[in-house]
Amino acid sequence: MESRTGDVTGVLPYSRVSAPPGDPVAQETSEILAVPAGDLQALAEPCHQTTAILVHAILDRVRAFNSSDLHDEKLVSLGSLSAGLAHELINPAAAIERSASLLDEKLASFRAASLALVSCRLSNEQLAVIDRVRATCAVSADFTIRAPIEQAEREETVEDWLADQRIDTGIVEALADTPVTMSSPDALAASIDGAALSAVLRSLSAGCGAHILAEEIKDAATGIIIAVKGFPRGISGAELTRRASMQAQRLGAESLAPLAVERVAIEGGYKRVTLSDGREIVTRALLASTGMAYREHPAEGIAAHTGAGLYYGAATTEASAISGRRVFVGGGGNSAGQGALYLARRAREVQIVIRREKLHGTMSQ
Repeated sequence: MESRTGDVTGVLPYSRVSAPPGDPVAQETSEILAVPAGDLQALAEPCHQTTAILVHAILDRVRAFNSSDLHDEKLVSLGSLSAGLAHELINPAAAIERSASLLDEKLASFRAASLALVSCRLSNEQLAVIDRVRATCAVSADFTIRAPIEQAEREETVEDWLADQRIDTGIVEALADTPVTMSSPDALAASIDGAALSAVLRSLSAGCGAHILAEEIKDAATGIIIAVKGFPRGISGAELTRRASMQAQRLGAESLAPLAVERVAIEGGYKRVTLSDGREIVTRALLASTGMAYREHPAEGIAAHTGAGLYYGAATTEASAISGRRVFVGGGGNSAGQGALYLARRAREVQIVIRREKLHGTMSQ
């Protein structure tokens, strides 16, 4: 934990810790006022300002620890989500890439076979038989990859059939990969023979193969759309953050916390970031997420009572302390309205103090 000028640390009265948090190391020449725990307790009891300062320091420490834990939890959740999402995207994306590459080969084979088929001058009856056989490829939406033994047996059957018809067996694998049954080639052979039959079978195997690959690309694209659009069963913010953090780490990202950025410079198109521990990071891109800080009210007495009855924000740690009491909320924005509604569950009375006549201009319905 990095301390600044005026900070109070160590074993404080009213705190549950029994040892100082961490081992303090001075980064530069410093002046430190050390007070024994017993004397600090004696000093705090008669002086309400000292009590307020100590309580404020304890609350700041609690908030810092809670914020650090929440930060880590969010990062872990974001990483885990991203890892799962990446898995859902990589598999269908790889399937699309593979099928698209094979589709180019099938289309090239189909074009060559079609040119050869045109020169055969087939009759209308023969073309009708070819169309009926091609229609069987429409069932490829339900076509599943055969087991290795089943596929080997099918290739042997197709090879024997091609050999009986005296057709080049170079198309065995392509024809065996189609969903058509052997009755379809038999129907073709009954009305077409010779070079025409070979051209028809080549065109049929290439066309069916292209149709199957197109269906695979469609299914893979649908998987990507489902993965990107959302989560049907819902997901919490913590889980989302945890998964994204894990994915970022898997891709090589490094999380440095708690560290502050001391200096940013641009040299030769690169951004040079100097951290509070002296290390430097050189990068092409730099995203600044600076967070927020409360604008403290300048009214007299507010600084002395901050953390001891006066708070910036309505955190759960303060809600239990105002049970049955009267509370004032300063400000008329949405945050003030949300805080007032939350505190009204515990407080006896909650009043919003603003400078305007109405809340409509600054607070939503």
